[in-house]
Amino acid sequence: MAALPDTKHAPLYIRTADHKESKAGLATAFELPGWGIAAILNPIALNGKPSVASSDEEIATTKERELQRVMGLFVSEFRTLLGAPSFTHRQRKEDATSGDTSRQILLFLPSHTDGIADWELDVIMRDRFTKLMQTSIETLQSTVELVEALPELSVLERVQTRVETAVTRLEAILCNSNREQECVDASDRRSLLVMARQASELTDAAYYDHTMIRQLYFPQEQMLGVYAPLLAPLILPFLLGLIRELKRFKAKRAAKKDKLQ
Repeated sequence: MAALPDTKHAPLYIRTADHKESKAGLATAFELPGWGIAAILNPIALNGKPSVASSDEEIATTKERELQRVMGLFVSEFRTLLGAPSFTHRQRKEDATSGDTSRQILLFLPSHTDGIADWELDVIMRDRFTKLMQTSIETLQSTVELVEALPELSVLERVQTRVETAVTRLEAILCNSNREQECVDASDRRSLLVMARQASELTDAAYYDHTMIRQLYFPQEQMLGVYAPLLAPLILPFLLGLIRELKRFKAKRAAKKDKLQ
């Protein structure tokens, strides 16, 4: 979102809490969690000062520079939402790992098409793949530990099918060429990411199955302890009524036989 203040308030800045009295704390954008960022435009840079006569070329230059600044903020926020690596973070990492005392400047080739390069997409895919694999394996281990800790826990066939399918996906990702099974090529990152996502979804669906969750928090013993005091008083009247009806039925049948004789 871009905000265009009135010319009499331009240029409009936001003072941060850490630098209230210094120019270093002036900001022209702020983040809205869950929505994105709000950038403040400078109407003077877009249209020029009313009191100063500027040529059309100067106005066009300042306008282009202002639009590039705002769009750069939007692209940076978009990169952050995608999880693209930060240039500042990589520069600090390069400075820390460099043995030379002189600063090693990293040069980044910009992507003029969409603001993100192919190698950055590879980094995002690799990080996402690693997290999905870790989550899938940890969820599988938790499922096994849960079933072993509660032997009385009944596992439905659909849960078993999901676990077996997830294990098949993980084996296809982690297998080597010596084993006789279908393996995914390590260079095919898209297929690896798709299978890792499927394995993660299957393991989550198996672990958080509503039947297992219900038995985990409400076992059969607890259900019996809760409903037994409510149902036990009804058993005796039911049995007495059943016995009374059986006696009445036998007496009625005996009377019918006597009548026929």
